[in-house]
Amino acid sequence: MAKTCFSILLLLAALPACAFGPSRKLPDPSVVSTVDLQRYSGLWHEIAKTPNFFQRKCLRSTAEYKVLDSKSISVHNSCYREKGEITDIDGVATIRNLDAPTKLEVQFKIFLINPKGDYWITELDPDYQWVVVSGPGMKYNFLLAREFPMKEETKNQIFDRLKSKNYPVEDFIFDRAE
Repeated sequence: MAKTCFSILLLLAALPACAFGPSRKLPDPSVVSTVDLQRYSGLWHEIAKTPNFFQRKCLRSTAEYKVLDSKSISVHNSCYREKGEITDIDGVATIRNLDAPTKLEVQFKIFLINPKGDYWITELDPDYQWVVVSGPGMKYNFLLAREFPMKEETKNQIFDRLKSKNYPVEDFIFDRAE
């Protein structure tokens, strides 16, 4: 029994290393210069993402953020599985360096481990209606919006911009519910 539990813990500890996207090396994306956490808080709908292990079989993913203090926000991610059941996870995203306030580190609570990941705000609509989130090497990428579905014209403009910045736009998948 102890050997089985240790094997499961070892597997869970290794998941973050293999969960974050394609193996090809891409450049680090630039980030926006600032974010107003009060305006950023609230409900966001996932429009598109690059494939990742931690959201397999997820539909209609959402992220809800609430300001905790001047450097951190709570994170509540949820989605529907194919059979209609809801799955969710909670965490905290924290600004690591005040000189780079749009490079956050998010930490989730999963059983006995608390995996961390980078959460970089790389594109942000001036009216906080959509955002692109990425991280080092563009290993994972998300397009989130306040409303679902997103207008086709807006989506095309965002993807044209991402393509000009060498994002792996061909790897993005759109929420099947859209």
